[in-house]
Amino acid sequence: MEEEALSRENGTTYEIVGPQSLGQVLIQSLGVELPSSLENEELANVDEAACANYLDWYQKMSEAAPFAYQLRTTNVDLLLAESPMLLLSIIVTASSSDEKVQRQADRAFLQVFAARVVFNGEKRMEIFQSLLTYLNWYHLRFDSQKQQFYQFMQLANGMAADLALPRLFAQSTGMSVMTAQTIEKARAFLQCYYLNVGGNALGFDRPETLRCPQSLIVAAEVLARGRQFPHDQNAPAFLELMVIASQHQEGMRNSEDDARCLGMLQNLENSLCGWETKVMPSHTQSILAPTYHFIKAYTFLKSKYLRRPGSHVLGVGLEACQAVLTHILEKGSSHLVKLCIVEWAHLITTLFILPWLEISAMLDHPTDSADVQTPSTLHFISAFRTTLLDLRLQSEKEMILQANTLSGWLETILTAVETRASVLTGRLSNPANEEETAFELVNSFLNKEDGGSYQSFEMSGQTGACNSKEDWWLDFMSEWLDW
Repeated sequence: MEEEALSRENGTTYEIVGPQSLGQVLIQSLGVELPSSLENEELANVDEAACANYLDWYQKMSEAAPFAYQLRTTNVDLLLAESPMLLLSIIVTASSSDEKVQRQADRAFLQVFAARVVFNGEKRMEIFQSLLTYLNWYHLRFDSQKQQFYQFMQLANGMAADLALPRLFAQSTGMSVMTAQTIEKARAFLQCYYLNVGGNALGFDRPETLRCPQSLIVAAEVLARGRQFPHDQNAPAFLELMVIASQHQEGMRNSEDDARCLGMLQNLENSLCGWETKVMPSHTQSILAPTYHFIKAYTFLKSKYLRRPGSHVLGVGLEACQAVLTHILEKGSSHLVKLCIVEWAHLITTLFILPWLEISAMLDHPTDSADVQTPSTLHFISAFRTTLLDLRLQSEKEMILQANTLSGWLETILTAVETRASVLTGRLSNPANEEETAFELVNSFLNKEDGGSYQSFEMSGQTGACNSKEDWWLDFMSEWLDW
C-alpha cells in the first residue's frame, strides 16, 4: 500500500508509512493503549494483504448468518478511514486461523469498547454494529473463564434503545423513501433480536428482553423492500420464526403438567407448519433450517414430562434433533467455521440431548449395546469427526479455515457425547439410576474427576482450565439442561 493519509471524522490524520504498518495505524486511529508492543506485535504487524484476506473471509461468513453485517466494500483503506472499530471487530471475527492476532484483536476491541461506551458514553451505529459482529461469532474464541455473552447482549439491547431504533421503526409511514443508512439500521436492529432469541432465549435460556414487536415488523419490511443482499427479501419470514420461538420459550418456562405441554406442542407444530407453508424459497429454508428444527426440539428439552421414557411424542423430538445436525453437516466442513453462535449453541445442545431421546424412544426394545441403542448418535459423532478431519485437510491449503479453539471444543464434546451414550445405555434401562447431566459429563471428562474413567483433553492454552465440574457447561450454556 502506498504512503497516504487517512482522515477521520474528527479531522485527525494518520499516516501509513509502509505495507507492514496497517495494524499499527488501526491501533493508533482507535486510540488503543496496549500494554506492550511485544505482547501485541502480531496485531500491529497485520499488513494490507492479511487484512484483505480477513475481509474476504468475513464476507463469506456473513452470508451464512441471518442479519449479519454485510460489507459494502472490501477496500481496506476506506474501512480504516470510515469505520475502524467495525474493521477491528471483523478482524477479531475472521482471524481464527491466527490465534495470536485474534487474541490481541479481541483485547484491543474490548479496550476500545470500554473507553467509548462505558467511559465516554458514545452512541453510534458503528459501535452497535461492531458489538453485534463481535457477539455473532463469539464461540470462535470462547474462553470458559471469561464468558460474557449475556452481559454483552444486554449492552447491545441498551444500545438499540439509545440509538432510538424502536422509535425509528415504530410506524411504517415515512419509510417510503429509504436511505442506505436506514436499511443498515434495520439490519442491525433485527440481528440484535435474532441474537436475543436464538442466543439468549434458546441458547442460554435467558429471558428475551427486546420487546418491541411492531418496530421489528417494520424493520423487517424495510429490509425486505431494500433487498440489498439475497436474504433480505425474506426478513419478515425470519422475524416470524423468531417470534414463534420467543413466545414458545416463554410459555415453556411455566409448563407444569402433561396436558399443558402437549397443548403447547400442538400450538408450536401448528405455528411452524403455517410458517413453513408460507416460506417457500429453498434458500430461506436452508439458512434457517437448523433453527427451525431446533425450535421444535426445544419443547422436549424443556419439558420433563415429554422427556419421560415411553412418551409417545419422543419420536418428534428425535427427528427434530436429527434434522438440526443433518442440515449443518450438509453445508460442508467450512461451514463449521462460518456458523454463528446461534447455530453453534443449537449444535452442541442437540448433540447432548440426542442420545437421551434416542434411548428413551427405544425403551420398548431394550439392549445392553450402545451401538444398538444409539445408532443415530454414533452416526452423527462419526460424521462430525469426518467433517473435522476434512476441515483440517482443507485448512492446510486454505489457512484462513483454521479454527483451533472451535475444533478443540467440538472434538471434546463429541468424545463426551460418545461417553454419554454409553453411560445412558445402562442408566436409562434401570429407572433407579439417577440421570447424569450434560455439564457433569463434560466437566468430569475434562477434569478426570470421576475416578480417572475419562481422558483429559488439552486445549493448548486456548480456553483456560475449569475450576469445578460445573464451570464449563454452566458458563457456556447456563444451567438450563437439568436432565
